[in-house]
Amino acid sequence: MIIAALLHIVALAHADLTLLSCNACSGIIANVVISTRYLGERFDPKYDLAGLSLIGVGCMMIVLLSNKEK
Repeated sequence: MIIAALLHIVALAHADLTLLSCNACSGIIANVVISTRYLGERFDPKYDLAGLSLIGVGCMMIVLLSNKEK
C-alpha cells in the first residue's frame, strides 16, 4: 500500500487526474469487497451502501464534469 501511494504521488505530475480519481474510487470499492470476503468483516448495508453510492456518484461526477479538450 505504501508503494502504491508513492506511485500515485509520482504519477500526479504525468497522468490525468480524472483517471487517478477513478482509480482511487475503484480501489476503495475493491477494499470493501476484499475486507468482507477475506477478512470476515460484516457488510452493513445501512452505512456501506450509502458510502459506496456516494463514492460512485462522486466518481461519475468527476468523469462527466472533466475537461474533455486537450
